[in-house]
Amino acid sequence: DNKDKPIVSVPAAAAAAFEPYPTNKMSEEVVDPMPRLRKECMETKCMEGKLNYQSCVERITQKKFGDCEAWYHDWLKCADKCLAPKLFGTYTKE
Repeated sequence: DNKDKPIVSVPAAAAAAFEPYPTNKMSEEVVDPMPRLRKECMETKCMEGKLNYQSCVERITQKKFGDCEAWYHDWLKCADKCLAPKLFGTYTKE
């Protein structure tokens, strides 16, 4: 009788991925930590990227042409690399 057995067995680590996001215990609303963590990383670990982006913005403002998209993406890449271990660490079971 295989009626009561699950069709596919899911490892515990994979099953944990389907659990709800952490919630704010006061309001029971879902709290996404990514924006806060990204901002922390952008303002601390990725200051060189921020300074490069700001320098580019100043140059473009003076020249009145061009863009700083590449510098912005470099800054975001640094922030994402910084926040990934912190973000995914918040979703693990203790």
